[in-house]
Amino acid sequence: MCGTRSTTQKYEKAIYKMRITLLVVMLLLSSCFSDKSKWPYRMTPFFGECEYEGVYVDEAYYKKERLGGCKYSEMKFFDRGEPNLLEVEN
Repeated sequence: MCGTRSTTQKYEKAIYKMRITLLVVMLLLSSCFSDKSKWPYRMTPFFGECEYEGVYVDEAYYKKERLGGCKYSEMKFFDRGEPNLLEVEN
């Protein structure tokens, strides 16, 4: 009986350590793989420009890419910067 109790305590300590380790690993992984972009879904952080066809952003860009891209040139990409999603009250 005495040996059983100490074995149970060892297992409880091991399980506790594994839970803490798993928690730490999950926190690290969730912080490392979080989405860094502040853009809403389906909004691109850039805009694409076809030299003779115009500028494409968001849905128009995805549609243009699905249809094969630019006809006469390569798509040039420009950064739109970070969005300001806060509403400004006057």
